[in-house]
Amino acid sequence: MTTPRVYVDFETRSRADLETLGGRLYAEHPSTEVLCAVTCLSHGGRDEWRELHGRFTANVPAVFDAVAHNGINFDRHVWRRLGWPEPRKWIDTMELARVAGFPEASLEWLGANLLHAAKDLEGNKLTVSLSKPELFYGPKLHDLLGQEIEACTASAVAESQRLITVSGFDAGVVRSPAKCKAALQALGVPVADTRAATLEALRPALSGGARALVEARLGLGLVTAAKAAARDKCIADLDARGVKPAPVPADVLARVTAYCRKDVELMVRLHREWLEPWEGSDLEGLEEADRAVIDRGVYFDRELAELLLIADETLRDQALEAAGVTDTAELGPIQLKATLASLGAVVDDCTADTIEALLVEATEAGEERIAALCRARQALSSIAAGKLRAGLARCSSDGRLRDNTRYYGAHTGRWSGSGMQLQNMAAGADIDVAATIELLNAGELSAVYWKENT
Repeated sequence: MTTPRVYVDFETRSRADLETLGGRLYAEHPSTEVLCAVTCLSHGGRDEWRELHGRFTANVPAVFDAVAHNGINFDRHVWRRLGWPEPRKWIDTMELARVAGFPEASLEWLGANLLHAAKDLEGNKLTVSLSKPELFYGPKLHDLLGQEIEACTASAVAESQRLITVSGFDAGVVRSPAKCKAALQALGVPVADTRAATLEALRPALSGGARALVEARLGLGLVTAAKAAARDKCIADLDARGVKPAPVPADVLARVTAYCRKDVELMVRLHREWLEPWEGSDLEGLEEADRAVIDRGVYFDRELAELLLIADETLRDQALEAAGVTDTAELGPIQLKATLASLGAVVDDCTADTIEALLVEATEAGEERIAALCRARQALSSIAAGKLRAGLARCSSDGRLRDNTRYYGAHTGRWSGSGMQLQNMAAGADIDVAATIELLNAGELSAVYWKENT
């Protein structure tokens, strides 16, 4: 007798970032709310459809298989959060699409190219938008922002006005991209546009009225940045306090549920018409072993990771200070190339290999200023901090990193990485971990760069 199957899809909203946390921790996050679920119970040649929202009660047989698109990395975690009965096994149609060798495994691509059926993109856009702060918190954010915006922007508005006055140009000229560009060209500055990056690159070489106009134009960004900072502050405050989200209007919830149902309808057809034959096509027991590995995870030393982040940030600040860099924008490719050229070092780009070669050359020649700029650029481009933050973000409360690999993630059949990308970590490094930790605790921060200490 064929085991009954429950096809399922969930729609959620949350202040948690799914890509950053991964499906497991996203589902566990206190702000994550299940908006609706659509299930299709397939048993004995019959399909029984259910649309759920508000009260989520499972209606499943004693023994069944669950089928979902991206079920392993998302739906099974939401399923467990709801406390629904565990299936005999999970069948992930996204994995099956990769095993089958299709060039893409997204429901949108598979539906369009295999079934000639379009995914409901408008419904998807609406659902995603419900997690944006303005819709998630609704009037609560609007009211709080109204209290903060004036206080947060007052000094920025005053400074912007001061720069406009000092420039001697009419505010209309400063605020209009076209008029500002024309004014600069009239002053002999061949400017292509008035974007901030363009003007920042030009500013060091300007003087007099041209420099004042550029600084006034850039000063407009102070107000924009202050408003953004006020918004971020209010959102962070609401997030930290765990404020309940605004209710989703009934018509919106109905639209989201309709979108969810269409996705399940697509998935059912894809599985039955194209993907079901690929079930169990890999080595026996391999899928079960994969599930066991990603559920067990690996231990992650949060305390050490936080210490390494402090060390990385401190060393970065030291490198910037040694180079005389007060604004990291000075190390952007355009400005850095211009600065290096003024010091007699002409480079085609600022890639890692180019900067490393220039550092060696400058060190041997005793060009300390150039060498310091290269070290600052390297410190700013370090990937260590990003990896450590990714690890901290995905570390479960029991101190383990899970879901680090994705089954059949590459078209060749190999696993791909997820989260911290552990497979990209250097292997075989001859490093005394205990001694390195001891050095870090003693304040020898350069110990994080093991190659320099061997």
